[in-house]
Amino acid sequence: MAEHILVKHYSWYLSKLGPSVSNNLVEISKASGDVNELIGKLRGLMKFNNTFFVLKGDDFKMVGKISNGDIVNAKLTMSGKVYVYREAIAKLFTLTGNAELKVYRMSSDDAIMAVVENMEQ
Repeated sequence: MAEHILVKHYSWYLSKLGPSVSNNLVEISKASGDVNELIGKLRGLMKFNNTFFVLKGDDFKMVGKISNGDIVNAKLTMSGKVYVYREAIAKLFTLTGNAELKVYRMSSDDAIMAVVENMEQ
């Protein structure tokens, strides 16, 4: 519900307040099913750099970045608690149930160019 309110009712307004910055994220994979199967899919994506993921279940949400074959900047919100970095990754393997996995890639060169271009506007 909160995501809907922010995205549909406020993001258009907030984007007009500051300079336009493109995030250059491209969705490269989307899957849903058992958490253990999705963790297996996530392992298969470890070969990519500048890859970001969101793993969302009924009672948890994990976001992170894949860089040089490792999950970095991981954050898991579960049962009202927030776990970060190694603790989040350790908790990842205790998750059960169904979830949805979305994976995004970003070209860092494109992102840097977009920032530089917007600096001169």
